[in-house]
Amino acid sequence: MSLFDWFKKKKPEPVSAPAQGVLPVGEGEIIEYAVADSTGAIRLEGGALLRFGRSACRGFEPTLGAKVLVRQSGPSPFGGGFRALEVELRPGPGNEVLDALLGASHPGCSAAEACAYLGTITVLLAEPPPSTPMALQAWFDSLGLDALGIRVSVQPFLRFHFAGCSVPAVLGEGPYPQEGLDLREVPPGFDLGRAYLGLMMGPSLERQMRALSAVFPHPFGPQGEMRLLARLVVALLRRGTGVVLNRARETVCGREDFIQRLGDLDDAACMPWTAWVTLAVGPERDGYSSLGMGAFGLSEVSVPFERGDRWAECRAVEAVRWACAKMVREDRPLAGGETLEVPVRARAGAWPSVSEGALERYRVEVGKRAVLRRQPSTPPGEAWRTQPSQVPLNAYQAILDEALGAQLPGDAVAEYPSTHPGAPPYALLVRKAERAYAVFTSGFGRKVQPGGEGAGLPRIELGTFLPVPNSECAALVGSVARFIFSRERSAEAFKPGDRLDMPMSKYGIAGFVLAQAATLALYGGPGVTLLVLVPITAAEFSSVKHFGSGSLLQSLGEGATFRAAIARRWRLPQA
Repeated sequence: MSLFDWFKKKKPEPVSAPAQGVLPVGEGEIIEYAVADSTGAIRLEGGALLRFGRSACRGFEPTLGAKVLVRQSGPSPFGGGFRALEVELRPGPGNEVLDALLGASHPGCSAAEACAYLGTITVLLAEPPPSTPMALQAWFDSLGLDALGIRVSVQPFLRFHFAGCSVPAVLGEGPYPQEGLDLREVPPGFDLGRAYLGLMMGPSLERQMRALSAVFPHPFGPQGEMRLLARLVVALLRRGTGVVLNRARETVCGREDFIQRLGDLDDAACMPWTAWVTLAVGPERDGYSSLGMGAFGLSEVSVPFERGDRWAECRAVEAVRWACAKMVREDRPLAGGETLEVPVRARAGAWPSVSEGALERYRVEVGKRAVLRRQPSTPPGEAWRTQPSQVPLNAYQAILDEALGAQLPGDAVAEYPSTHPGAPPYALLVRKAERAYAVFTSGFGRKVQPGGEGAGLPRIELGTFLPVPNSECAALVGSVARFIFSRERSAEAFKPGDRLDMPMSKYGIAGFVLAQAATLALYGGPGVTLLVLVPITAAEFSSVKHFGSGSLLQSLGEGATFRAAIARRWRLPQA
């Protein structure tokens, strides 16, 4: 029976009856299996056809094509024909990978190969678990799996039971083989452990059938299989160093990083698909693709772009993540011809995302994977050149991101959106720059600061450089920026060299001087000047008050020296 026959409830072929009084048993093959109702059919080598249920399978998960041995059968309770009552997996040719999966000894397939071929995730264990069944059962019991709604059986084969699933597992001895692993997300010399445990949620066809069926709950629902699998992995990581994401081309993720990506598993709104999925750039840097969506029975997503188009490249990353989040939340694949509207700077993740501001549109093409083709749109710089104050916040921030990244090479660490009555909407950006952490506002530059036109500094963003991240200092940057833009239009503009009487005595700071870090050119439109807060001592405050700030600002230097000099002035306890 094919997949579509199953949906149409097509009747199976007539059962071949054995001789009268003889119950059919022996070797055969699973030729039909419907995951939704856990029933299927086995054809014996003699031609007899037997119905069976998953409960009849001893020590294995029924899979299409599996070679089995029917030990016991009986008359069908529905009249006519027979049903298998006890079914075992048949060792030998045709079941090599399943043999390894279930712990059978087969020279052609190791435990690691079974993890790579059928695994959803493999937990890297710091120390080998006990080898005897009773000790191994006690080892698992000590993890508190019962409280999570997870039951484990170690005989005849290792399996975990939850959410209506019976998940096969395989224990491997020694470190997980390093060959073929993607180690880019862990530090050099990462500990691959002394043993590993692979968890298999089923072949891709079976996972897709589950995703298409309304019978099964959402995989990330309160009692969904992926949420409970995540809880199981977190419990196992008490004894582990990290995980291998088998469906994401063997990507290795450290323990703390993986747990952090899972978010709050007690929050039903949190669907932590990002813990299982990574992004890969094409070999020619002309597209981004997801890796790992197969863990949910969903297709991978690719977004191509023209090389050198920085705007399209940044939007491609956002589109991949947006499409993946949409498929996971709606528990369905993308449809060919479907149009996706992706907000610029979208941060699609475990929690629901809001679609607002400037949008990019993509048309879906479906093949082996879902390919998103970006549709023609207004060039990002056109609106900024003609009507900068009308540019949506997210579009402006995307433009600013590019310029900041070029001016302050480094990694984006955090972003804190903020809306205060009477102030333009903005966010605080934290970047790890060379020799300092940069904290800057992002959003004020859409507006002209009061008095700015006359002073030659119409558009500004405010920031500072810190030795370590500090929320109090970052909040100060935001409050000063809000004050600047809350004044009357006729007020005097803030400019480099201005003194701010704002003491922070616990840090030995008597006030601040404004310095100019850079002026950013944004797509040929109005430039935005970066002003920074420079902490000064009481003695310096008095000197600046009487003699000006010129010599102090000159002493700061330029570039990385300038950033480090300002960071040192924040005498923070952590520094």
